Amino acid sequence: MVGTGLLQIALPLYILDETNSVSKLGTFVALMAIPALLASPFVGSYVETNNKKHIMVITDYIQGVLFISLFFIGDLSLFNLGLILTISLLIEKIFDLSTSSIFSRIVDKKLFEKGNSCKSILDNTSFLISPILGTFIYIKWGLSGIFLVNGVTFLLSGTIEIFIDYIHEETKMISNNFIENLKEVIDFIFSNKKLKNFVITIMLLNLFMTPMFVIIFPYLTLQINLLTKAQYGIGSSLGMAGAIVGASFIIFKSQKARISTLINIESILIMGIGIFSLIFLRNIPLFFIVYSFLRFSLGVINTMVNVPLTSGFQEAVPKDMQGRFFGIVFFISGLLIPIGNLVIGEISKWIRPQFIIIINCFILIFITTKLLGKNENKNWIKDIL
Repeated sequence: MVGTGLLQIALPLYILDETNSVSKLGTFVALMAIPALLASPFVGSYVETNNKKHIMVITDYIQGVLFISLFFIGDLSLFNLGLILTISLLIEKIFDLSTSSIFSRIVDKKLFEKGNSCKSILDNTSFLISPILGTFIYIKWGLSGIFLVNGVTFLLSGTIEIFIDYIHEETKMISNNFIENLKEVIDFIFSNKKLKNFVITIMLLNLFMTPMFVIIFPYLTLQINLLTKAQYGIGSSLGMAGAIVGASFIIFKSQKARISTLINIESILIMGIGIFSLIFLRNIPLFFIVYSFLRFSLGVINTMVNVPLTSGFQEAVPKDMQGRFFGIVFFISGLLIPIGNLVIGEISKWIRPQFIIIINCFILIFITTKLLGKNENKNWIKDIL
């Protein structure tokens, strides 16, 4: 995760240095992500029937060799760089679906939440240190230095994964037909109303909430409330720190709040950023303090939503369906994110971002309450098992 985080920080800097264009950066990143997104359902089916541990080890070693090779190759045209990184993202998708599927096979059900919490802590710690470390390496050694560190971390990760205690069990599909196998999972989801509603909620979170973090928050804080880039970065880092705190809370005290309640709290916190942006429009220090507190709180609550949901799906969905299940969820969620970004980006030309935040959050609260209902069990997984 450290190597991936470094690349996510350094790549935009490199593209901007080469093109001096934010729109070209956006196009470059979007085009790279399309093949991996479209491949998700197919990858999910492939992962289902093959040894997940072997897939994880092999994909990490391929990534390691790929990035170390890029270090020795040196300068690349943007086209060739984009092509290679597109292949890397596709390999990463195979790895991600393998880890999602193998988790329930190597961790006891009673420890799902604690295990996912530990993973969240490690992931967010990696991303917490990546901005500083990635910027330093890029300034000192350029993108080649990032490639070298990234390659080494992949090779180390693949080596560690060899020691995972996992025995592959043959998964029997209902058919050799790809469409029929996907339909089996879709039928499973729609046969359980509670499960279907939780899956739809996850997708709508990507549609309504992700654009707030990707488009509205940067524009609002930097262009309207005039925070410095350093202050904005501090707020983002506090969000990751909050995620670590939220995951730690789940480890030491199991999370029993209703998912719908937590999502509504998250919406209210996001709404607070819009409201306080209006109140402290000309008071930069006060807005920075409030914004930082709300970003930290969002990190805590967001993790307390994501970890139980992921753990619940791993418990509710049969093991021999999980590769296909997460492939479908990743695919549809991945489609909704750019749609949400595009719509919010267009709306922001006509409506002030503070009001977009407030309206968006009211819609999300209404949908969440409607889908999950007032009678949602605190231990929600019991509703769908």
